[in-house]
Amino acid sequence: MTVKIFAVPISAFLIGCIVLAGCGKSASGSGTSDFKGAPPEIKAAWNTAVAADKANDYVPAVLGYKRILLQRDQLLPRQVKAVEEASSKLFQRLVDASTKGDPAAKQALSQLRPTKGGQRMPP
Repeated sequence: MTVKIFAVPISAFLIGCIVLAGCGKSASGSGTSDFKGAPPEIKAAWNTAVAADKANDYVPAVLGYKRILLQRDQLLPRQVKAVEEASSKLFQRLVDASTKGDPAAKQALSQLRPTKGGQRMPP
């Protein structure tokens, strides 16, 4: 019963991430060189998100990548692609870990899932 309750929001979130990010071929957080010429605040946000991603600190990584994508107008196309690919791969790892019973991944998904009214729960 619990699985059914979470299946719809998790599926919707996953589909949204896949549609947003497309199919990536590189590992999460790769493409760091793509951000060498980025504005300092975006470069810092990228480095922070990548560090959280590598540490499987799911919520800060997901939110970090989302914040960067909100500044899409300041990014080069290759930078947008790098963020989208990293975000997609991170979310796939998160779902896989949750499916395998990882309590940290399950908690992260519960924090990231949309609530009634379309707003996500704050971390």
